[in-house]
Amino acid sequence: MLGFQGGRPGRPVKDYSTEYELRAAGKKWREVAEYNLENDAETRQEFGGRAFRNLSVQEKSILMHRVKEGLRSFAKRTGKLFRQKCRKTPINFYAAINLVDFLS
Repeated sequence: MLGFQGGRPGRPVKDYSTEYELRAAGKKWREVAEYNLENDAETRQEFGGRAFRNLSVQEKSILMHRVKEGLRSFAKRTGKLFRQKCRKTPINFYAAINLVDFLS
């Protein structure tokens, strides 16, 4: 038989509990990714020990995507909620216009 036997595809499982709490507290994805870079030795080594502000735009994008996917996976594994964006109720402009007409 050819190929890799056993295991799951993708990166190894990591604990993203602190990053999850940061995001739940309202931190931006950039701030969560910056925290991950500063506090995870493997990630820091992979990006050459550089600070977040010194990464290229592409490297920042890669890191933020990795953190988002790590948090999504962490939330799924632990049964926690995961919201990538705060979804606001869309404004019904026709109702708003009618309300303005009604009030005037």
